[in-house]
Amino acid sequence: MRKCCFALLFINVIYGCSKQNEREYFSTSSLPININERNSPAILYYFSGNCSICYGNIAHVESLFPDVKLICVSSSCDTLLVNEYMSRINFSGTVLFDENYRFFDENHDLLKSNKWFCLGNNSEVLFKTSELLDKSSIKIFEKNINKILLKNK
Repeated sequence: MRKCCFALLFINVIYGCSKQNEREYFSTSSLPININERNSPAILYYFSGNCSICYGNIAHVESLFPDVKLICVSSSCDTLLVNEYMSRINFSGTVLFDENYRFFDENHDLLKSNKWFCLGNNSEVLFKTSELLDKSSIKIFEKNINKILLKNK
């Protein structure tokens, strides 16, 4: 019995460690632009579009990373509202709409518990988090962005 428990624990540890090393990529076939062709770091934010706090978060992140492309994908059907709020915060990134939830469905495993993503070359997900405004997440984003910038020089 003891050997069986040890074997199961060993298999679980090996499987868990191997899953952590798997690379994750966004599927972007439902978006009007192909973010997979990027050769520079990007930050992707998936949000409802009906949340006023979200726009403050977007403005804050854009100020933290002014030289990094910020791509915001909204699930809102009210494109006028989203565009108005983006205009008010002087957003200079890219706004895309996922009105029919195809992007969410294609990327359900990534988006079900995360909203902010640091993307590397070819839209590889380097880091993901539900909230980016905590100091540790910001430091990890900075580290990954700097790594990509150095690699691409």
